Amino acid sequence: MTEKAFSKETEEIVVLENLMQLGIEGVRAIVEKEAGNVALTGSLSYPNGTITYSVSPLSPTTSQVVLSCMTNEHRKYNARFVYDYETKEIQSWIELR
Repeated sequence: MTEKAFSKETEEIVVLENLMQLGIEGVRAIVEKEAGNVALTGSLSYPNGTITYSVSPLSPTTSQVVLSCMTNEHRKYNARFVYDYETKEIQSWIELR
């Protein structure tokens, strides 16, 4: 791999990780705003890419959230976690790259 290719790859990884962080915070705000354990699906658009999400109730106080990030360069990053409405914490984080 050339230095230029390595640099481009590194830049893409940083963009993808940043997009995931934005998606986590965006979806977290949405589920907290809903103030209830309801099924939701949707997408969030950012300058560097798009996040699609799905929220599925697991119990009266938790939901499973699945996020899929796609950069403008078509790089993908998927993750799944459990969101606890009482503690407002993310649990059981699993990356699905």
